[in-house]
Amino acid sequence: MGVLALPASAQAVWHVDASAATGGSGASWASAFTTLGAALAVAQCGDEIWVADGTYFPPPSASADPRATAFYVPRDLKLYGGFAGGETSVAARVGLFATTVLSGDLGALGATADNAHHVVRTWGTVTIDGFRIERGNAVGAPVPNGGAILCETGQILSAPALFEGSTLELRNCTFALNTGSTGGGGLFANTSAAVPARAWLRNSIVSFNRGAVAQDISGAIQAWDSIAPGVSGPGVLNVNPRFENVRPKDLCLRADSPAVDVGNLAWLPQDALDVDGDGILAELLPVDLAGATRVLGLGIDLGSFERP
Repeated sequence: MGVLALPASAQAVWHVDASAATGGSGASWASAFTTLGAALAVAQCGDEIWVADGTYFPPPSASADPRATAFYVPRDLKLYGGFAGGETSVAARVGLFATTVLSGDLGALGATADNAHHVVRTWGTVTIDGFRIERGNAVGAPVPNGGAILCETGQILSAPALFEGSTLELRNCTFALNTGSTGGGGLFANTSAAVPARAWLRNSIVSFNRGAVAQDISGAIQAWDSIAPGVSGPGVLNVNPRFENVRPKDLCLRADSPAVDVGNLAWLPQDALDVDGDGILAELLPVDLAGATRVLGLGIDLGSFERP
């Protein structure tokens, strides 16, 4: 899953690059941490973590269950992915969002039974921006939902998103190939938490997730102009999105996809971070998750990728 958010000032910036030399302090790209876990261990409230493209796995679990690990993202922290390494600002990112991967594939690669219950666990107000999040498997977890992200209370700023209250708003996102043992394998808003969570889904796709009931979506979810099984709302469809090829995780849209050209441009935010580097911040977000032109054809497509 790849996302963008509104800019904010930071107390400190930590750098992560899987291809860097080991032993770095994280203070610069030249001395970057090689794991995201190392940066999360030292980051404080208000800090930013910049992550270069690569695949990152949660650190080993401290419990007897190796699947109980996750990237724990505390409140008031900002994670930005999609860097090549060497950039001096978030706005200068080259847009490697689809190849900056947070993966729960812990054990035998490609198998699911030994994957992390949750790839990301978070609480409070956080920003998670510019990542592909995959291979979580919440089956057997104490909270058997939220294989990709388990938001236990508070807010997440993502995708681009705007908030009041304890609400997650997701725009042009794709949730697929996640698993939960009860329901909400793709997206779960926990209404039993001390601060009940809810989610708003716009121009997005939730499909090909697994769970005993309500396989894709569970909890307090509202949707507009999306493929969202089990949810009703304006422009909401319960259909196969017709991805190019689900097995190798190619989640681009086929030419005959019902998600092509049916989105609502009103949900596309402005390019506040200047992701295309043209110096224009007042334009609509110009690129999709792969860095291709965001709006083609007769209108915007649903999900993270625009059909060429």
